[in-house]
Amino acid sequence: MKRVFTGFAAALAVAWIASLVTARRIEAQYSSPVKVVNSTAAPAITSRMDDQGRIPYQSVNNSSQCGGSNYCYFSFGPVPAGHRLVITQVAGLNFFNQPSGAVNFDVSLLGPGAFQTGWLPAIRLSSISTYNYPVTVYVDAGQTFRFAAEVFGTTFSSSLDQQATITGYMLDCTAAPCSAIAQ
Repeated sequence: MKRVFTGFAAALAVAWIASLVTARRIEAQYSSPVKVVNSTAAPAITSRMDDQGRIPYQSVNNSSQCGGSNYCYFSFGPVPAGHRLVITQVAGLNFFNQPSGAVNFDVSLLGPGAFQTGWLPAIRLSSISTYNYPVTVYVDAGQTFRFAAEVFGTTFSSSLDQQATITGYMLDCTAAPCSAIAQ
């Protein structure tokens, strides 16, 4: 009888120790889980308050009109009504007729409030050039913009298309008013 009682007591002791180290007990000891309970009439906010109406934007433009020239322009259409485009990155892939010279590029805005970012260098690999730069450019509703690349000491290839990619986001100015851009 003593052996049965000792075996039973040992089994209870093992079960008690196991219950102390289970995940449920550890979680309860070391964290305070928060449960959000909302009704469908008052759902939890699932977006950032300061990013209302933010829409991802990317546009790729291929141009075959640059061949034989040392300038290449990539024009992009107007920004839709009620929106503001915020360009955060410009990238490009260019091909040249001969592997020499330097490449620079800029982003310029056509129309009212025209501007130019300034020339930035590109990475030159033989007769190919690539670049990828962070920028901050605002383009308001109705305005068009262009991306310009310029090469020195050579010309753009006539046999291959040049490529420019603009990345950023659109703000929906009807969801949250877009502030005026200070000059």
